[in-house]
Amino acid sequence: MSKGEDLFDNIDANLDSDEGVDVNEFINPPEGDNDNSGNEPPANEPDGDEGGNPDGGTNDNVDNTGVDTSEFEKDLENTGNNNSVDDDSSADNSSSPLQLIASTLHAEGVIDLEEGTEITSSQQILDAARKKIKSNEFADLNDDQKQYVEALRAGIPEEVVKQNFNNINALNNITPEAIENNENLRRTLITQSLIAEGLSEAKATKSANRIVEAGEDVEEAQEAYNSLKTIESKRISDETAKLKQDAADKKVKDAEKLASIKTTVLEREEFIPGFKANSSTREKVYQTMTKVVGHDEQGNALNAINAARHENPEEMEMIESYLFNITNGFKDFTTLKGKLKTNSVKELDKKLQGTQSGGGTSKSVSKQAGGGLAAAIDNLKI
Repeated sequence: MSKGEDLFDNIDANLDSDEGVDVNEFINPPEGDNDNSGNEPPANEPDGDEGGNPDGGTNDNVDNTGVDTSEFEKDLENTGNNNSVDDDSSADNSSSPLQLIASTLHAEGVIDLEEGTEITSSQQILDAARKKIKSNEFADLNDDQKQYVEALRAGIPEEVVKQNFNNINALNNITPEAIENNENLRRTLITQSLIAEGLSEAKATKSANRIVEAGEDVEEAQEAYNSLKTIESKRISDETAKLKQDAADKKVKDAEKLASIKTTVLEREEFIPGFKANSSTREKVYQTMTKVVGHDEQGNALNAINAARHENPEEMEMIESYLFNITNGFKDFTTLKGKLKTNSVKELDKKLQGTQSGGGTSKSVSKQAGGGLAAAIDNLKI
């Protein structure tokens, strides 16, 4: 039995394991030394002469406790002449509180600070801290673990990520000798490569059988093997990049949609013909439409109206249906005008807001192909 065949005798164990990817390492990463202690610079002690008059005489600047108060009086005079502690013209900016805080954080490794950087706002420190956290996010992970975590965060199901790593492990265990000596392996590799190119399983199997019968399967299988390794090695990274880009695009579109809604609502003089809406009411309508107040079982965001509908759908349906009928499909509100009193307008506005929808976001995850490869290799019996 050849070396390649020995590897395939153990392919079941290889495919069922997570070899090369220790999930526990990055689900529960080893705790590092956390040294949050910082040594604040000691306060400068005031300079001044101690003691009383060496001649034993009376000193007007020395009280009955023996403390020379002349230096304190000078400090008070200087303080009175300084009208603002924020006067940059009379103070060294390098010793400002923000600069000292930034320098301390830099010395402790909490932030990165380029030499000569002038800190003028707390936002600079916050931005530097966020940048440092981002740069250290995957510092303790190897490349496989980093790819694993990024894929999960992007929204790829964990079972798909594991399947991809199993496929890569299975392919890495295949040797050139195994391909040359095993016809079933060659047939499997060719079939899976054709499926990856877009052929149906039936057509791919038929084409692979034809190649084997023609005696051209050794070279074809080697090319198929190289192709599959390339596809599997890039599958998760490509899908992760795609999902990240989709999320970024969606964020931009959501922001544009939100801006459009805000402009439309805040510039609207009437939501119901004949009933003027002041600026306060318009702002409340906008907040009701766009503010997320909860989520449903699928994690979709809900605004106040959708949350009320989710909590009591029949009641909301009745109110909407009633208003729909008496207003001829929300087209004619003359019936309401004769029935409503002035102090009821706000209550009507609240009910009519129930016809608005929005605020929800659907959550979808792109599915991955590639599971058939490992299954096909796993079914080989050498």
